[in-house]
Amino acid sequence: MKTKKNYNEKDKRLIFHGIFLMIIIISSNFPGTGQNTEFGNISDISTIAGDALPSTGMQQMPPQITHVSAVAPNVLCIEIDACKIIPIIQIPYQADPADVVTVGGKTLLGEPRDMFVVRNGFPLGSLVGPERKTLVLHERISGSHLDTKVADLAGSYRISSASDINYNKPVSPLQVSRKSKPTAWTDTSWKLAKEQFYTAKHYLYLKLPNSLKTGHAYLIYLPDLNLKSSAYYYVHDPVQVRSEAVHVSQIGFRADDPDKNAFLSLWMGNQGGYIYPEEPIFWLIDDKTNEKVFEGKAVMQWKGNEQEVIGSPMNHSGADVHRLDFNNYTNPDVIVYVSMALDAVILLTSMRKIPGNMLSQYL
Repeated sequence: MKTKKNYNEKDKRLIFHGIFLMIIIISSNFPGTGQNTEFGNISDISTIAGDALPSTGMQQMPPQITHVSAVAPNVLCIEIDACKIIPIIQIPYQADPADVVTVGGKTLLGEPRDMFVVRNGFPLGSLVGPERKTLVLHERISGSHLDTKVADLAGSYRISSASDINYNKPVSPLQVSRKSKPTAWTDTSWKLAKEQFYTAKHYLYLKLPNSLKTGHAYLIYLPDLNLKSSAYYYVHDPVQVRSEAVHVSQIGFRADDPDKNAFLSLWMGNQGGYIYPEEPIFWLIDDKTNEKVFEGKAVMQWKGNEQEVIGSPMNHSGADVHRLDFNNYTNPDVIVYVSMALDAVILLTSMRKIPGNMLSQYL
């Protein structure tokens, strides 16, 4: 086993239009394959810690739709999750003559901070624990990322409905907006390769030619996107479907809290903030009876084009923020939804009663 202070070899990586090409993990049985000495014989393997492993016959999991909701009378939001992280696994370290152990930095006591193991050019993991006898296999990305160029095209979508006459014939949206964000990243890739391999969440906003009708079912057909499914059935039932545009504290509220608020706000990524009507009406709805138990009028909390005065002069939301004040609602005995009407569409986020006379939101 050879040891050296610095490991500066530049690893090859697969890049496709600026997006890291995610290739299938070599095996889910890491204890059996994690220290295989034949890694160097695989020609297409990525030797960047955190990157995806090559295909061994298993299907690479494509992005998938996780939620669809209305954010306006004629705007649908499609939420898509892409990639997963194969977590670290600790196994006994079995040294191999081909191993190269890299010492990465020192503690204040002069002890090695990190000890990375590379076998035949392949980064296995880190040595940890007493006498460094435990090998922690590096995290790896599993799955493929969304083809955002295709997702941004209005022609990639067709919406139809057997019951809504406006959608008896499939139509494409008038406009597509998107916002994307990383949701997690591999733990050691930044240390070794100065690269981040990540999972992602995408929000696609489809502006439709006509408002959707409550109780009607719609087929969203998107075969051009590299998704797990090429179509998705959406039933427009706003009282039961959480909307991405209405926000409530995940901590919740006591029924006697003096400051109970929800917020209406939507930033649509490359299309900026959505502009909602002034002072829209909102309700609290009983979960069991679907009856309105409180009605209020939203007020403008902060304009999307105004600078913030706390902490930073920039506007972090990038969209108008409407405040939904329900301080006067004090009944702790019912489960309620925060809902609101915008030209006959209800945007929903839900609240529930939990022990201790509290009202809390779940997503």
